[in-house]
Amino acid sequence: MDIFNRFVKISLLIIAAIVAIFILVFVLFCLIISPPMPSKSSLEKELIKNVSTLTEVVQSLKDPNYKNILITDWNTNPLDKTIVIPSSINEATATQIRNLFKHLKYQAIAKENNYILFQKWSSIRADSGILYLYDGAGPNSNTGKFATLEKLSIEGWYYYIER
Repeated sequence: MDIFNRFVKISLLIIAAIVAIFILVFVLFCLIISPPMPSKSSLEKELIKNVSTLTEVVQSLKDPNYKNILITDWNTNPLDKTIVIPSSINEATATQIRNLFKHLKYQAIAKENNYILFQKWSSIRADSGILYLYDGAGPNSNTGKFATLEKLSIEGWYYYIER
């Protein structure tokens, strides 16, 4: 009976260790796949460092000939990170956009209503990044879908969280 109890204890310890390792691997996998949402201050520092490139992209995309635009690296194949840029966008702007995706790891750039947003982070429940309001009016009913919209130190730029 003593051998049986010892066997049961060792078996339970092995099972507990396997479960603990599985939980640890799962948590690490989740952190790698979905890193934490970037803070307002980290995105503001990035904006300040790259304001000329971001502003040039904004100046190009706010052209009234471009209605709603969505540029992403999302494709049907998750391993394919090809950035599809509308052919109407000039090559200089297209190159800057590709660099924003490649070097600054933006996930999407979208033009809607009176703003252009640069999505930096996303999860199942939320997205965040920076956006530029280009009509000078500030946040209004067109920007009401954002759970958080906080002014940054550079005129026209905002930190956003969209739920």
